[in-house]
This record gives sequence, structure tokens and C-alpha cells, in this order.
Amino acid sequence: MNWVVNLVQGDQGQDLWWPLLSTVIWAALTAYGFRTYRRIRTTVLPGITGRPTA
Repeated sequence: MNWVVNLVQGDQGQDLWWPLLSTVIWAALTAYGFRTYRRIRTTVLPGITGRPTA
């Protein structure tokens, strides 16, 4: 468990690059996933179901 603390804090306790990088990665993945979901919902599903988009 101590290695997790060392990984996040670094040797000097000032290493914040990993939490920041993790936040950026999660934000990018969330935005990409939402965009992909919207694209699939508006283009693929109407062709499959034969329904117009709401």
C-alpha cells in the first residue's frame, strides 16, 4: 500500500503530474465516448430500426 502513496506523491511529495494526467485522460475518453454515442445514435440506429431520430 505504501508504494501507491509513493507513486502518487513522488519522492518529494510534490509530484502531481500523474493525477493531472489521469484527469486529462479520463476527460478525453469521456468526451470521445459521448461523441461516439451521439454519432451512432443519430446515424446508425435510425438505419437499423427504421425510425427517424427524435
